[in-house]
Amino acid sequence: MTRLIEHFCPLQDLSTNDPYDVWISRPGQLARGLYHKSPALGAGPAVALTGLDFVLDAVHPRIYQRREYPIVRAHAALALLELSLAGQGTVFLGPVVEHLRWLSEHALEGPSWTAWGVGFPFSVDARLAYPADTPFTTVSIYPLEAFCRYRSLTGDTAFDPVIERAGRFFLEGITVMEEDDDAMATSYGPRADRVVTNAISYTMFAHALVLEMQAGRERERLAERIRKLYGFIRREQRADGSFLYSPRGTSFIDCFHTCIVLKNLIKTAALVLLDGSGEVVERGYAFLKESMFDAGAGLFRRFAVSRRPSPVAFDLYDNAEALGVAVLLGDLEFARRLGDAVAARFVEGMDVFSQVSILGHRMRKNTLRWAVMPYMNALALLERAVAKESGAVRAGSAGG
Repeated sequence: MTRLIEHFCPLQDLSTNDPYDVWISRPGQLARGLYHKSPALGAGPAVALTGLDFVLDAVHPRIYQRREYPIVRAHAALALLELSLAGQGTVFLGPVVEHLRWLSEHALEGPSWTAWGVGFPFSVDARLAYPADTPFTTVSIYPLEAFCRYRSLTGDTAFDPVIERAGRFFLEGITVMEEDDDAMATSYGPRADRVVTNAISYTMFAHALVLEMQAGRERERLAERIRKLYGFIRREQRADGSFLYSPRGTSFIDCFHTCIVLKNLIKTAALVLLDGSGEVVERGYAFLKESMFDAGAGLFRRFAVSRRPSPVAFDLYDNAEALGVAVLLGDLEFARRLGDAVAARFVEGMDVFSQVSILGHRMRKNTLRWAVMPYMNALALLERAVAKESGAVRAGSAGG
């Protein structure tokens, strides 16, 4: 586990190819736009591009431009901080600081806030398309967490201005979509766009991360928002324990978004009292394992119910997030088995593949955003848990 983390995470050039590369390209954007306007007309080009990209996987890095993604830097920093807590000393704090400096220098700035995005145009449907410079709650949380955890571990307050502005993005840079006395739903990005369960859980966790730095009315305001955001998530949990990606309109239930909601509930509850959150997480985790775990393969599938045929049998992102949730819940025996299965199917030497096809082929080698770095973060969490069992873990907490 440690060798892989040490191989990827201290690098100062974290530019990478991505499974999403085909849809960032001009033909991909045109095909996606056509599909959103007319599924009947756009289905053919979309399927053709998907098939061609699948066939050309071996030469994928030579076709598409490598990019730097803020979320990659943040995950790298978080994984290295976990290694420090797992007894690896301060040897990795230098690279962590470099990643944090990169993040502070490559942030999107608003009137009162700092945030981060994906860096490419992102089309959701015919009505909603985000420009490349759009900040997202789902991305900004990871740099914020990395800054906060570095501060917690080292006591270094050099990045406090970044933390303050990044925390303010979740307060002033996004929109309240729905609110009543007991619940609140916030936007995905900086405008009134859509209600997405995992994005709401990220905003809840972001408020909890910066709560200790607040005082007076500001602290009360954040605490009230945490209560209401949690109230929305709890209200929208279905009878079987599942969470829809979006509880408004046509939606789906998948693995990694379910895991994200669960991990944000767990992490927030470690910082702030969330009444009944243990039961909410327990039911969600039971649904996850019952509905999306393939016992024969020892891996998690993407969807509880698949929306459409796919050439991908298993995705590393799903399994990385599930591994992290298992560790956070202390389900270490299961986490070890899952970790072994992930390594057997996705890792070859020092290379990590992000997808396994329905034919059993490994695809998307060393694509860091999706999903090598989330996997490194999960491995680091497991490493720390194992070290804790052996008594080697460092004193203190970085909020993990």
